[in-house]
Amino acid sequence: MASIVKRKNRYAVVYNYKDDKGNTRQKWETFDTNAEAKKRKIQIEYQQQTGSFVVPTATTVAELLDEYTSVYGVSTWAMSTYDSKRGLILNYINPLIGDMKLDDLNPRTMDRFFQSLLSVKAKVVNNRKPKNEYLTVHTVREIHKLLRSAFNQAVKWEMMSRNPVLNATLPKEEHEVREIWTLETLLHALEVCDDEILSLAINLAFSCSLRMGELLGLTWDCIDVSEKSIKENTAYIYINKELQRVKRDVLEVLDNKDVILTFPHLIKKGNTVLVLKSPKTKTSVRKVFLPTLKANSYGVPADTYFKGIKGRPAEKCYNWLLTQMQNHATIPSFASNKSSSATTYTLKYNQAADNYSLTLTDTNNTLSDIKFSASGITVSRSGNKYTFTSNKMIETAVSVTAQKNVPGIDGNFLVWGYPGKQTMMSGAEDPVVFYLKIKTETTGVGHIVKHSEDGKVANIKFNIAGNGVNQTFTTKMDGTVDIELMPGVYTVTELTEDKYEPQNVQRVTIVSGNTSTVTFSNTLKRGDLQVIKSSEDNLVEGVTFHLYGTSLSGIAVDEYAVTDKNGVATFKDVLISGTMPYTIEEVDTAIRYVVPANQTAPVKWKEVTTRNFTNILKKFTVTVTKSDREEGSAQGDASLAGAVYGIYKGETLVDKYVTDQNGQFTTKEYVCDNDWTILEITPSEGYLLDTTIHKVGAEPQLYTVEHNQTANDVNEQVIKGNIAIIKHNGNAQSRCD
Repeated sequence: MASIVKRKNRYAVVYNYKDDKGNTRQKWETFDTNAEAKKRKIQIEYQQQTGSFVVPTATTVAELLDEYTSVYGVSTWAMSTYDSKRGLILNYINPLIGDMKLDDLNPRTMDRFFQSLLSVKAKVVNNRKPKNEYLTVHTVREIHKLLRSAFNQAVKWEMMSRNPVLNATLPKEEHEVREIWTLETLLHALEVCDDEILSLAINLAFSCSLRMGELLGLTWDCIDVSEKSIKENTAYIYINKELQRVKRDVLEVLDNKDVILTFPHLIKKGNTVLVLKSPKTKTSVRKVFLPTLKANSYGVPADTYFKGIKGRPAEKCYNWLLTQMQNHATIPSFASNKSSSATTYTLKYNQAADNYSLTLTDTNNTLSDIKFSASGITVSRSGNKYTFTSNKMIETAVSVTAQKNVPGIDGNFLVWGYPGKQTMMSGAEDPVVFYLKIKTETTGVGHIVKHSEDGKVANIKFNIAGNGVNQTFTTKMDGTVDIELMPGVYTVTELTEDKYEPQNVQRVTIVSGNTSTVTFSNTLKRGDLQVIKSSEDNLVEGVTFHLYGTSLSGIAVDEYAVTDKNGVATFKDVLISGTMPYTIEEVDTAIRYVVPANQTAPVKWKEVTTRNFTNILKKFTVTVTKSDREEGSAQGDASLAGAVYGIYKGETLVDKYVTDQNGQFTTKEYVCDNDWTILEITPSEGYLLDTTIHKVGAEPQLYTVEHNQTANDVNEQVIKGNIAIIKHNGNAQSRCD
């Protein structure tokens, strides 16, 4: 299950998933609106229930596009769109930047990529040779549109912090005017067409504005041409499907999306198939009434007279009359015959001239001098260009009435008729009046919105420059500031504090009467710290280190890291330190080591600080003193020198030592542990062998430094025997024991 959490002005979808090791992890995906978050929540829960959910984990452009097409494209695109966008990815994106890491993308890199595409040769697609040798500007812009959508999705998935192509610099596209059939071309096509079905198709395509797929997708259940409907002028066709050839693999990937019928394969090995499918958009589903043409009380069809004179000298006179009538009634392309439908034009502010002006081009080429009635507005003409100028700001559009200067007419001229029928004429005056509306640019508002990782958004300074403006403004408590500016393009620069990563200069276009918003988001500077661990016994894995202190931003840092098998503990993305460096300490040092001293470590932006910690083993020497158990010093001929002792680690004999004349010996250094013992192996002369096992007392918990000394006193038993005393006298022998 997933949940939605509101964070400031954004919404996060939070859910749990299992990683590759089976551990439960939590994932946050952030969206701008609650509606987007709800849509993603439903999608995640459905995919989790069906076992098709995949956590977005892409790290390269190719991996992102693969997830993007499988998650977003499959659910959003039609088959033709999926096929074309997949072709752009496979042919032009993945080969060039597919291996790039998402973290390495920036606006400059992407601008260079888009520029380089113009020198990339176009690929053969669907066995069709491209019309141009190299990629066109249109294709480059389509690639940009695809990447912009994909990176927006990556930002929502929190795989990227920002979209690097939002403000991309793209080559300008010049749209070619599509050639369309004139009425003469259509009539000629119908005249020479000898195929009834094709002729019907041409008529339907023209009169009902049908695309080829819609025309071929018509079925009888969507056509009403009954005698009654024709008589009542209600005959119609209903467009609710279309015929399309699609690739088989696309059909499979999209799971027959919108497909009504798949036609049998004519070529078994072919990679495409014909399908009957629903239209791409809901607005494409429509009912179109079929036009009728018949005579009525208003007259005969409009072309009856024209057909009668076609090919005769009168045709030239007729055409000349039509041209003159058309030219007379033609008004400039920027004007309207009705005041209510007049277009409003905005004069632009000219800083150099300190006035407002706008030049309009008359594509109808009336080339007439015109009388304009508008207070405070002057008009000049050069060819088919009319320049309107005002010295004052006009905030509310004013209506301008204009009239063509035409030659006077003797008598009256009247024209009347009915649309689509022959026209009748008699003398009448015919002034040509038209209308347009004029206003000037007014100031717009530049709305700066400030976000910051540490929540500090008040009193942040911004510089705005452009169009004669160069000022510094300060944000309010809510992190916003509004600046009234004349229309134009301005640069906005944040005067960033040192604790934040530098902000890019942004451009904002101020539009008259509108608010243009530019957003700055501050990210605190971070760096890395590596602790390199070494020890005398080479045991370096699994050691915990503690980093603490106060960052430059004032936020407390309290983090832990554990060494890997190489003895390296990494503190990743740590806030940079301030005037005082952080303190790092080893946690729970093993008892066998001397606890290493704490160290200080500054963390700098985009740098890796290194500190080395070495674990020194605690060591000991032991001095053994052998004494006579009864007298302390040696008795009689017995000697304390020459006794052989062994020092044991557990049950293993490590070294042998011999007592000196004072009954002593001192060992070399050994590593402290709990199982060191001393045992006499060979006694000195005159003493019994001591079989007592003596503990050394070298437990590591007893010591805190590297070099330590301890002593063991050993008491030995001297060897004793019996003495016989014999007493003699002069007379006889007697014995006394």
